[in-house]
Amino acid sequence: MFSVADRDRVRERLLELAEADPEVLAAAITGSRASGREDEWSDIDLAFAIAGDLAPAIARWTGILDGDFAALHHWDLPFGSSVYRVFLLPGGLEVDVAFTPVADFGARGPDWRTVFGESVDREPTPPPGRDDLIGIAWHHVLHARAGLERGRPWQAEWLISGVRDQVIALACVRLGLAARFAKGADLLPPEVTTPLEATLVGSLDGAELWRALRAVVDALIAELERTEHALATRLAPTLAELAGHGIPRPRLAPAGWHAVTPRLVVEDAKGLVEFAQQVFGASGEYLGSRPSELAIGDSVIMISDAGARRPATAFLYVYVADPDATYRLALEAGARSIEAPAEMPYGDRRCTVEDRWGNTWQIARPRPSRGGSAWHPAS
Repeated sequence: MFSVADRDRVRERLLELAEADPEVLAAAITGSRASGREDEWSDIDLAFAIAGDLAPAIARWTGILDGDFAALHHWDLPFGSSVYRVFLLPGGLEVDVAFTPVADFGARGPDWRTVFGESVDREPTPPPGRDDLIGIAWHHVLHARAGLERGRPWQAEWLISGVRDQVIALACVRLGLAARFAKGADLLPPEVTTPLEATLVGSLDGAELWRALRAVVDALIAELERTEHALATRLAPTLAELAGHGIPRPRLAPAGWHAVTPRLVVEDAKGLVEFAQQVFGASGEYLGSRPSELAIGDSVIMISDAGARRPATAFLYVYVADPDATYRLALEAGARSIEAPAEMPYGDRRCTVEDRWGNTWQIARPRPSRGGSAWHPAS
């Protein structure tokens, strides 16, 4: 691999050659070096102001990079009136040279330091357009579904990953971070990045690809809802349908159980069973030889005596018909009040108690208009 000293020597030599070139009227250092963010992995970013047509100058400088610096390969990235020619040198050193007409030569952002010659004032480069990012995202969702239906797992994986890329870019634009090439991705907050971990495709197995597609669609809709609520509302049903949210999934839990079941391990499990029966009307009996299974509404909880297992308490959110009455029953059964019944900003009427075993119970009634589908705050 190249060293920092190697990189510095190449940069200085290129600038010397540029200053000696009569068709290069100005030059600038750009990128991380210009803004003081350079590290040992940074490449070389330069910009040249060219007098006359760009093509002859680009060809001449390509000969210099090939002949004097043994460039292994190059490719072009047009941007506005500029052409960025990107070279790979031995040792893995990348050299990016922007060839720009002299009339347009100037900084479009903070990563710029003029070395010689003059520059003009330019409008800052705008971030990627949100509509474009959103459009590419739904396009990739649509074609990922088509790829799955056609039995093309590699294409589906590529498109699912592409949707994630657009979600990252949208979040970066929203938060004012660098959106291109995921340069701001590692500065995004956990509420954006943590759900995206589920979008990583673990294999080309069909079930895994469907899972990842559903996860990335959920992440896309969540990001749109942060700034484009009306658009998210319009797109969500179609995106969910494309992601197969309506396709029945195999049921893994036994009848009457959900996929996740809380298990409470306490001293005096019999007393906790009686507490749940008295306060929540739980059905089921204490079973000393194995975990007791209690049904509260449409859910099951398990309660075990400590001994073989250490005590393990829980924080449970329970929907009931009358939280005020349930709150009173809990206090009568020996629970401690943490939060009296009150209306929450998100719509639930809620209270909180702690039983004498150390379990916390948040007891709530959902806002009727939501039909029981609630968003719970982290409180």
